[in-house]
Amino acid sequence: MIVLLSFVLGLISCNRADDDHANLIEVAKVLNLKTPLKVDKYCTLDSAVVGNKLKLTYYYTIDGIEQDNLDIDVDQAKKSLKSTTQSALDTLKAMSIFKKPITLHYKYNDRDGKHMFDYTIRTKSK
Repeated sequence: MIVLLSFVLGLISCNRADDDHANLIEVAKVLNLKTPLKVDKYCTLDSAVVGNKLKLTYYYTIDGIEQDNLDIDVDQAKKSLKSTTQSALDTLKAMSIFKKPITLHYKYNDRDGKHMFDYTIRTKSK
């Protein structure tokens, strides 16, 4: 997902506005043009929605785990994803288009729309 975010930020940086909220709306708009987007074997990005106060929420569906007989520790998956995503975000140079810290919220549902887990990360302050 970070690779896709980096690509989208690269695209909009050419038309860079000084308004962080406008940039966030543009990120969501570009991402939503590509949804649903299969991120990996089990995960699909369904949509991205901008909230107020510089918050971008990503909605994902996880599917196929049962068919592959995987036993997922949801707490461990959440912890691992949060840590990996935060580390990648902290080093993503494309985030420099934002002047203020951005909140990114990730929500994961199963194929029936039942909530599995979510987590929130923030970009570093400048």
